[in-house]
Amino acid sequence: MRVPFLRCPFTRADIDAVSAVMRTAEASKGRAVEDLETALRRYHGVPHAITCNSGTSALDLIWRAYLINGDLHRGDKVIVPSFTFAAVAASVANAGLVPVFADIYPGTWTIDPASVDMTVCKPKAIVAVHTFGVPCDMDAICDFARQHHLLLIEDCAESLGATFKSKKVGSFGDAAILSFNATKNITSGEGGAVLTASWKLADTVGLLREHGIVPVADKPGYRSTAYAGYGLRLPNLNAAIALSQFARLDEMNHARRWVAGFYRDNINPDLYIDQARPAGAVPVYQIYATRVASARAGLRDKLFAALKGAGIEAKIYFAPPLHLHPCYLDPVHRTRALPVTERLAERIIALPCYPTVPDADRHIVASALNTYFVGEGEDP
Repeated sequence: MRVPFLRCPFTRADIDAVSAVMRTAEASKGRAVEDLETALRRYHGVPHAITCNSGTSALDLIWRAYLINGDLHRGDKVIVPSFTFAAVAASVANAGLVPVFADIYPGTWTIDPASVDMTVCKPKAIVAVHTFGVPCDMDAICDFARQHHLLLIEDCAESLGATFKSKKVGSFGDAAILSFNATKNITSGEGGAVLTASWKLADTVGLLREHGIVPVADKPGYRSTAYAGYGLRLPNLNAAIALSQFARLDEMNHARRWVAGFYRDNINPDLYIDQARPAGAVPVYQIYATRVASARAGLRDKLFAALKGAGIEAKIYFAPPLHLHPCYLDPVHRTRALPVTERLAERIIALPCYPTVPDADRHIVASALNTYFVGEGEDP
């Protein structure tokens, strides 16, 4: 592609960090993992951070730990947005829980918990996804969770470093997850973490991550299995990259906001509608997406094809939304229609937004979007 969607922002410091680990015997476990967990705890102001090999694994570990600890039971319902990545709902379903899909707010594109009919659904938990790095209205979400006695899990896969009313996302709920996938605000290729203030949850998550293995009392060298766990550790090599990038997180997030601001200032607002931000929210734009203003069917898809033809790599999120996927068509997964989600999924397009997007690329993308309708003879 002439204009790629992503270039991972690796630097000499990242390469040196990996090289330093490779010169030790700590490829799997080691100091980089410990230092990364300490840095994440301090940054978010939470007592516990447990790294793992992906954001998806972080979700899986949370649900399994809640089941083991008796906070949730198989068959319990969990409210999740339909406008999000598949892993959010899949992690719930794979744990033997039932995802129930909520609609989103038309401006911010984040979960609208009031869209769920609570007289029909009796959920035990809710997942607040900070979509594309724009924080949810955490005042409203926390109030809703308290009112209905729900566990609150924050999905911060796309929002590391974002704040709501000067408080870091990931520090509001009972637990939160992070992702260090290649597209995220810091990357180690793959990786993730669980954040929580609960020592009980942290202890169970930590054990599950390590196959559930514990030492046998009074038997040096003996090991037993407390829970049937998994091998989901973040390798020390990957942690070294993430830790190196974490040192530049605020700088890279500032650059992402700058790129998003460029698009916002240079793309015609009569043709495209920007993602809104709740009052008090400071986003980090893991993704910059815009909505085609025209409601004409198929217009976004034509734009997507035109950009591809021009050598510009864009992305479509999240079409179709999760509640329309074959494995979630059972009525148990919905209490009402989700019209906002369905409309947005037909009209949204994501543009290159990483910390080092070249100036020329930004101008090419903005010009292509602004001239598309003229070139195609469309009238939005």
